[in-house]
Amino acid sequence: MGKKKYATKLKLTTVLHSISGLGTSHINGFLESLSLKSSTRIESVNTSFVHVLSILIRRLSTLNDLNFRYKILRFHRIMGTYRGIRMRQGLPRHGQRTRSNRKMARLMAVKSKNLF
Repeated sequence: MGKKKYATKLKLTTVLHSISGLGTSHINGFLESLSLKSSTRIESVNTSFVHVLSILIRRLSTLNDLNFRYKILRFHRIMGTYRGIRMRQGLPRHGQRTRSNRKMARLMAVKSKNLF
């Protein structure tokens, strides 16, 4: 019983932060679109607001999922090309020389590998 009372006293922003993929800017945008303040507590929110909020969150999560799928698809598309092979081997992909600057080429390849 005590936990339930404590949960209703939490701020809406605190609860929304626990959902993965929701940052402060998304949360503030949601609350602004529902004309709620960031200091709003859970106990003062109507069920209609909760329903609209769940729709907004669902739409955002599908957008994040689509962005992730596109990134993976793009990455897999390059893997069969010359650039992808050089990427897997840890060598430079943009025509840099490897005969005299092998260490630097490897270092640059490792740095660019961490971007994906």
